[in-house]
Amino acid sequence: MSDEWDGFVNELVSTDANYGLSIKFIGRQIDYDDFKRSLEVQNSKRQNPIKLEFRETEIKYEDDKMWGKVREVAEKVKTDRFKKLVDERKGENLKAAYEKFPDDYKKAEENEFNILFVGLYSSGKSTILNALIRHDILPTAQKTCTDRICKIKHNEKLKKNQIRLVYQNNKYNFDNDEECLKKFKEISEKNGDGNIEIQVNLSHLYPKGFENKFKIVLIDTPGVDSGKSSMENNGTNVHKDITLELLKKNNKSMVVFCAEAARYEADSISKFMDDITAQSEKEKGGFKDRYVFLLNKGDNLTFDDDAKTDDEKIKIKKNAFIDYITDNGKRKFVPRIFYISAAVQYWISNVIYNKKNVDSGNNTEMRALEDSYDRFNKIIAKYKDKKYYFAKYADVPGYRKEEYENKFNAEMKKDDKTKAVEIQCGMIAFEDAIKDYIERYAFPIKIQSMLETYEYILDDVSKFIRADTKTLENLKKEMEKNQGIQGKIKKNQEEIERKKGK
Repeated sequence: MSDEWDGFVNELVSTDANYGLSIKFIGRQIDYDDFKRSLEVQNSKRQNPIKLEFRETEIKYEDDKMWGKVREVAEKVKTDRFKKLVDERKGENLKAAYEKFPDDYKKAEENEFNILFVGLYSSGKSTILNALIRHDILPTAQKTCTDRICKIKHNEKLKKNQIRLVYQNNKYNFDNDEECLKKFKEISEKNGDGNIEIQVNLSHLYPKGFENKFKIVLIDTPGVDSGKSSMENNGTNVHKDITLELLKKNNKSMVVFCAEAARYEADSISKFMDDITAQSEKEKGGFKDRYVFLLNKGDNLTFDDDAKTDDEKIKIKKNAFIDYITDNGKRKFVPRIFYISAAVQYWISNVIYNKKNVDSGNNTEMRALEDSYDRFNKIIAKYKDKKYYFAKYADVPGYRKEEYENKFNAEMKKDDKTKAVEIQCGMIAFEDAIKDYIERYAFPIKIQSMLETYEYILDDVSKFIRADTKTLENLKKEMEKNQGIQGKIKKNQEEIERKKGK
């Protein structure tokens, strides 16, 4: 939701009004809950809150019920009885579609939910992914960053500390990050084809009740600003082209664009955004929810002291990025922005929570991560500098921001500074955005794709059945008509026989 918009309530009811607002809602339960909570938060911030009345709420399209119905019908389509109906039809297209149906349906049901991570080499993309997956298995030093595509797949059978690395049909199993990272670097430095697949347990990224309905896959793409890629391929940025090709293949997958909060201006980003927006226009909307912009290393931001309030200071930064990424409004979309510090989240998740012993003194990368955490901890827990309360400025609904604020205050009251700092480093808000997209958008899209695998078959057969039904109805009417005639004939015959008897 745009920071410039005061919300739905204020749009409909003037600030000095003393009348209420009556709402009729028709739709999904999850959308109703979101809508209701958002209105209540907007109303609570008014100087004179109004009476909100939610009436005639009609809940339709329950996802779980739809999921069950689609699978139930699919099982019926697979039966011998249904196959017999198909065989009775003469259309070759129907028979071909029915033969393909089991494979098409299986692909749709097992379809992976891809989240593409794209951006600059300097954005800290590997640190973002390491923090997100709760492991330290992607190299972060620029000289070791891979030019290959890396897929990180959810595997519910693996324990939290277990990792599986797959490369060229070879599987390597690890129970610690260090050995996996070593193998990853070894493969990355080889001259050879093939992408790298990593399997870990990503249960923490699923909305409740969705783990058996999706397989999450995080796709780490090479940096779109790769000078090496351009130089080695006669000026053509192959990495950018690879990323764009993935976007075309993975329709409606979530796209996370990573940039450095204080240094994001580059020709490669501008050109890349032109390509993305052109493709988005072909796909007809959904840009704001599908595309997320992570401005990493937000803890390194400096602010204009002339701005009066913390909100104004962060708004100046945010608006500058919006102007840049939209080319001052020429690209028609509103970016969904999250300021984060992935280094802080990494240190909390992978070191503090895992009680990991780290020799920062002899490891410059670890020392930099620890320094980032220590500095941000002071900014949040000691100085309480609200400009760096990144959860407050995340592009999430108002009720979510209120939840973050309440949790943060509760952790500070308990003197659990680690959890308080974790909330404000911004990564939790981003993880919630992933869950929201799965639950609100990706899952309905998956149900639709499953339905589409047999929609044509059902339509064709139902026409056939309707034609047969019509024939039967006509036959029945003829029989009834004939029975009526036969009855009259019989009655007349009986009358004749009766008269003969006289």
